[in-house]
Amino acid sequence: MVATTGYGITTHRFGLVVRQTKRAVLLRRLARSIVEGDIQQGLETPVLDVAPPEPPVYSAARDLDGDGRHFFDTAGDMFAVWNGQPMWFTTMD
Repeated sequence: MVATTGYGITTHRFGLVVRQTKRAVLLRRLARSIVEGDIQQGLETPVLDVAPPEPPVYSAARDLDGDGRHFFDTAGDMFAVWNGQPMWFTTMD
């Protein structure tokens, strides 16, 4: 799962679904890894192979957008299904 965040910048939050129901999912936040560029801009992906000892879990309500795609609202971030491709980010405003 991925949420795009930022005001004047573009950053991402990645999450892994650890449990799901018809109306909600539980997400564990994942660390980001820069695969191209530097800390100011480039491409990033989630780190999938490292788990913290006791990861925080966030509840997210499941809903559909106008095109019928699922999205997940954590009351702060809107997560969508990640397509597996590196995501462009920039912290330069």
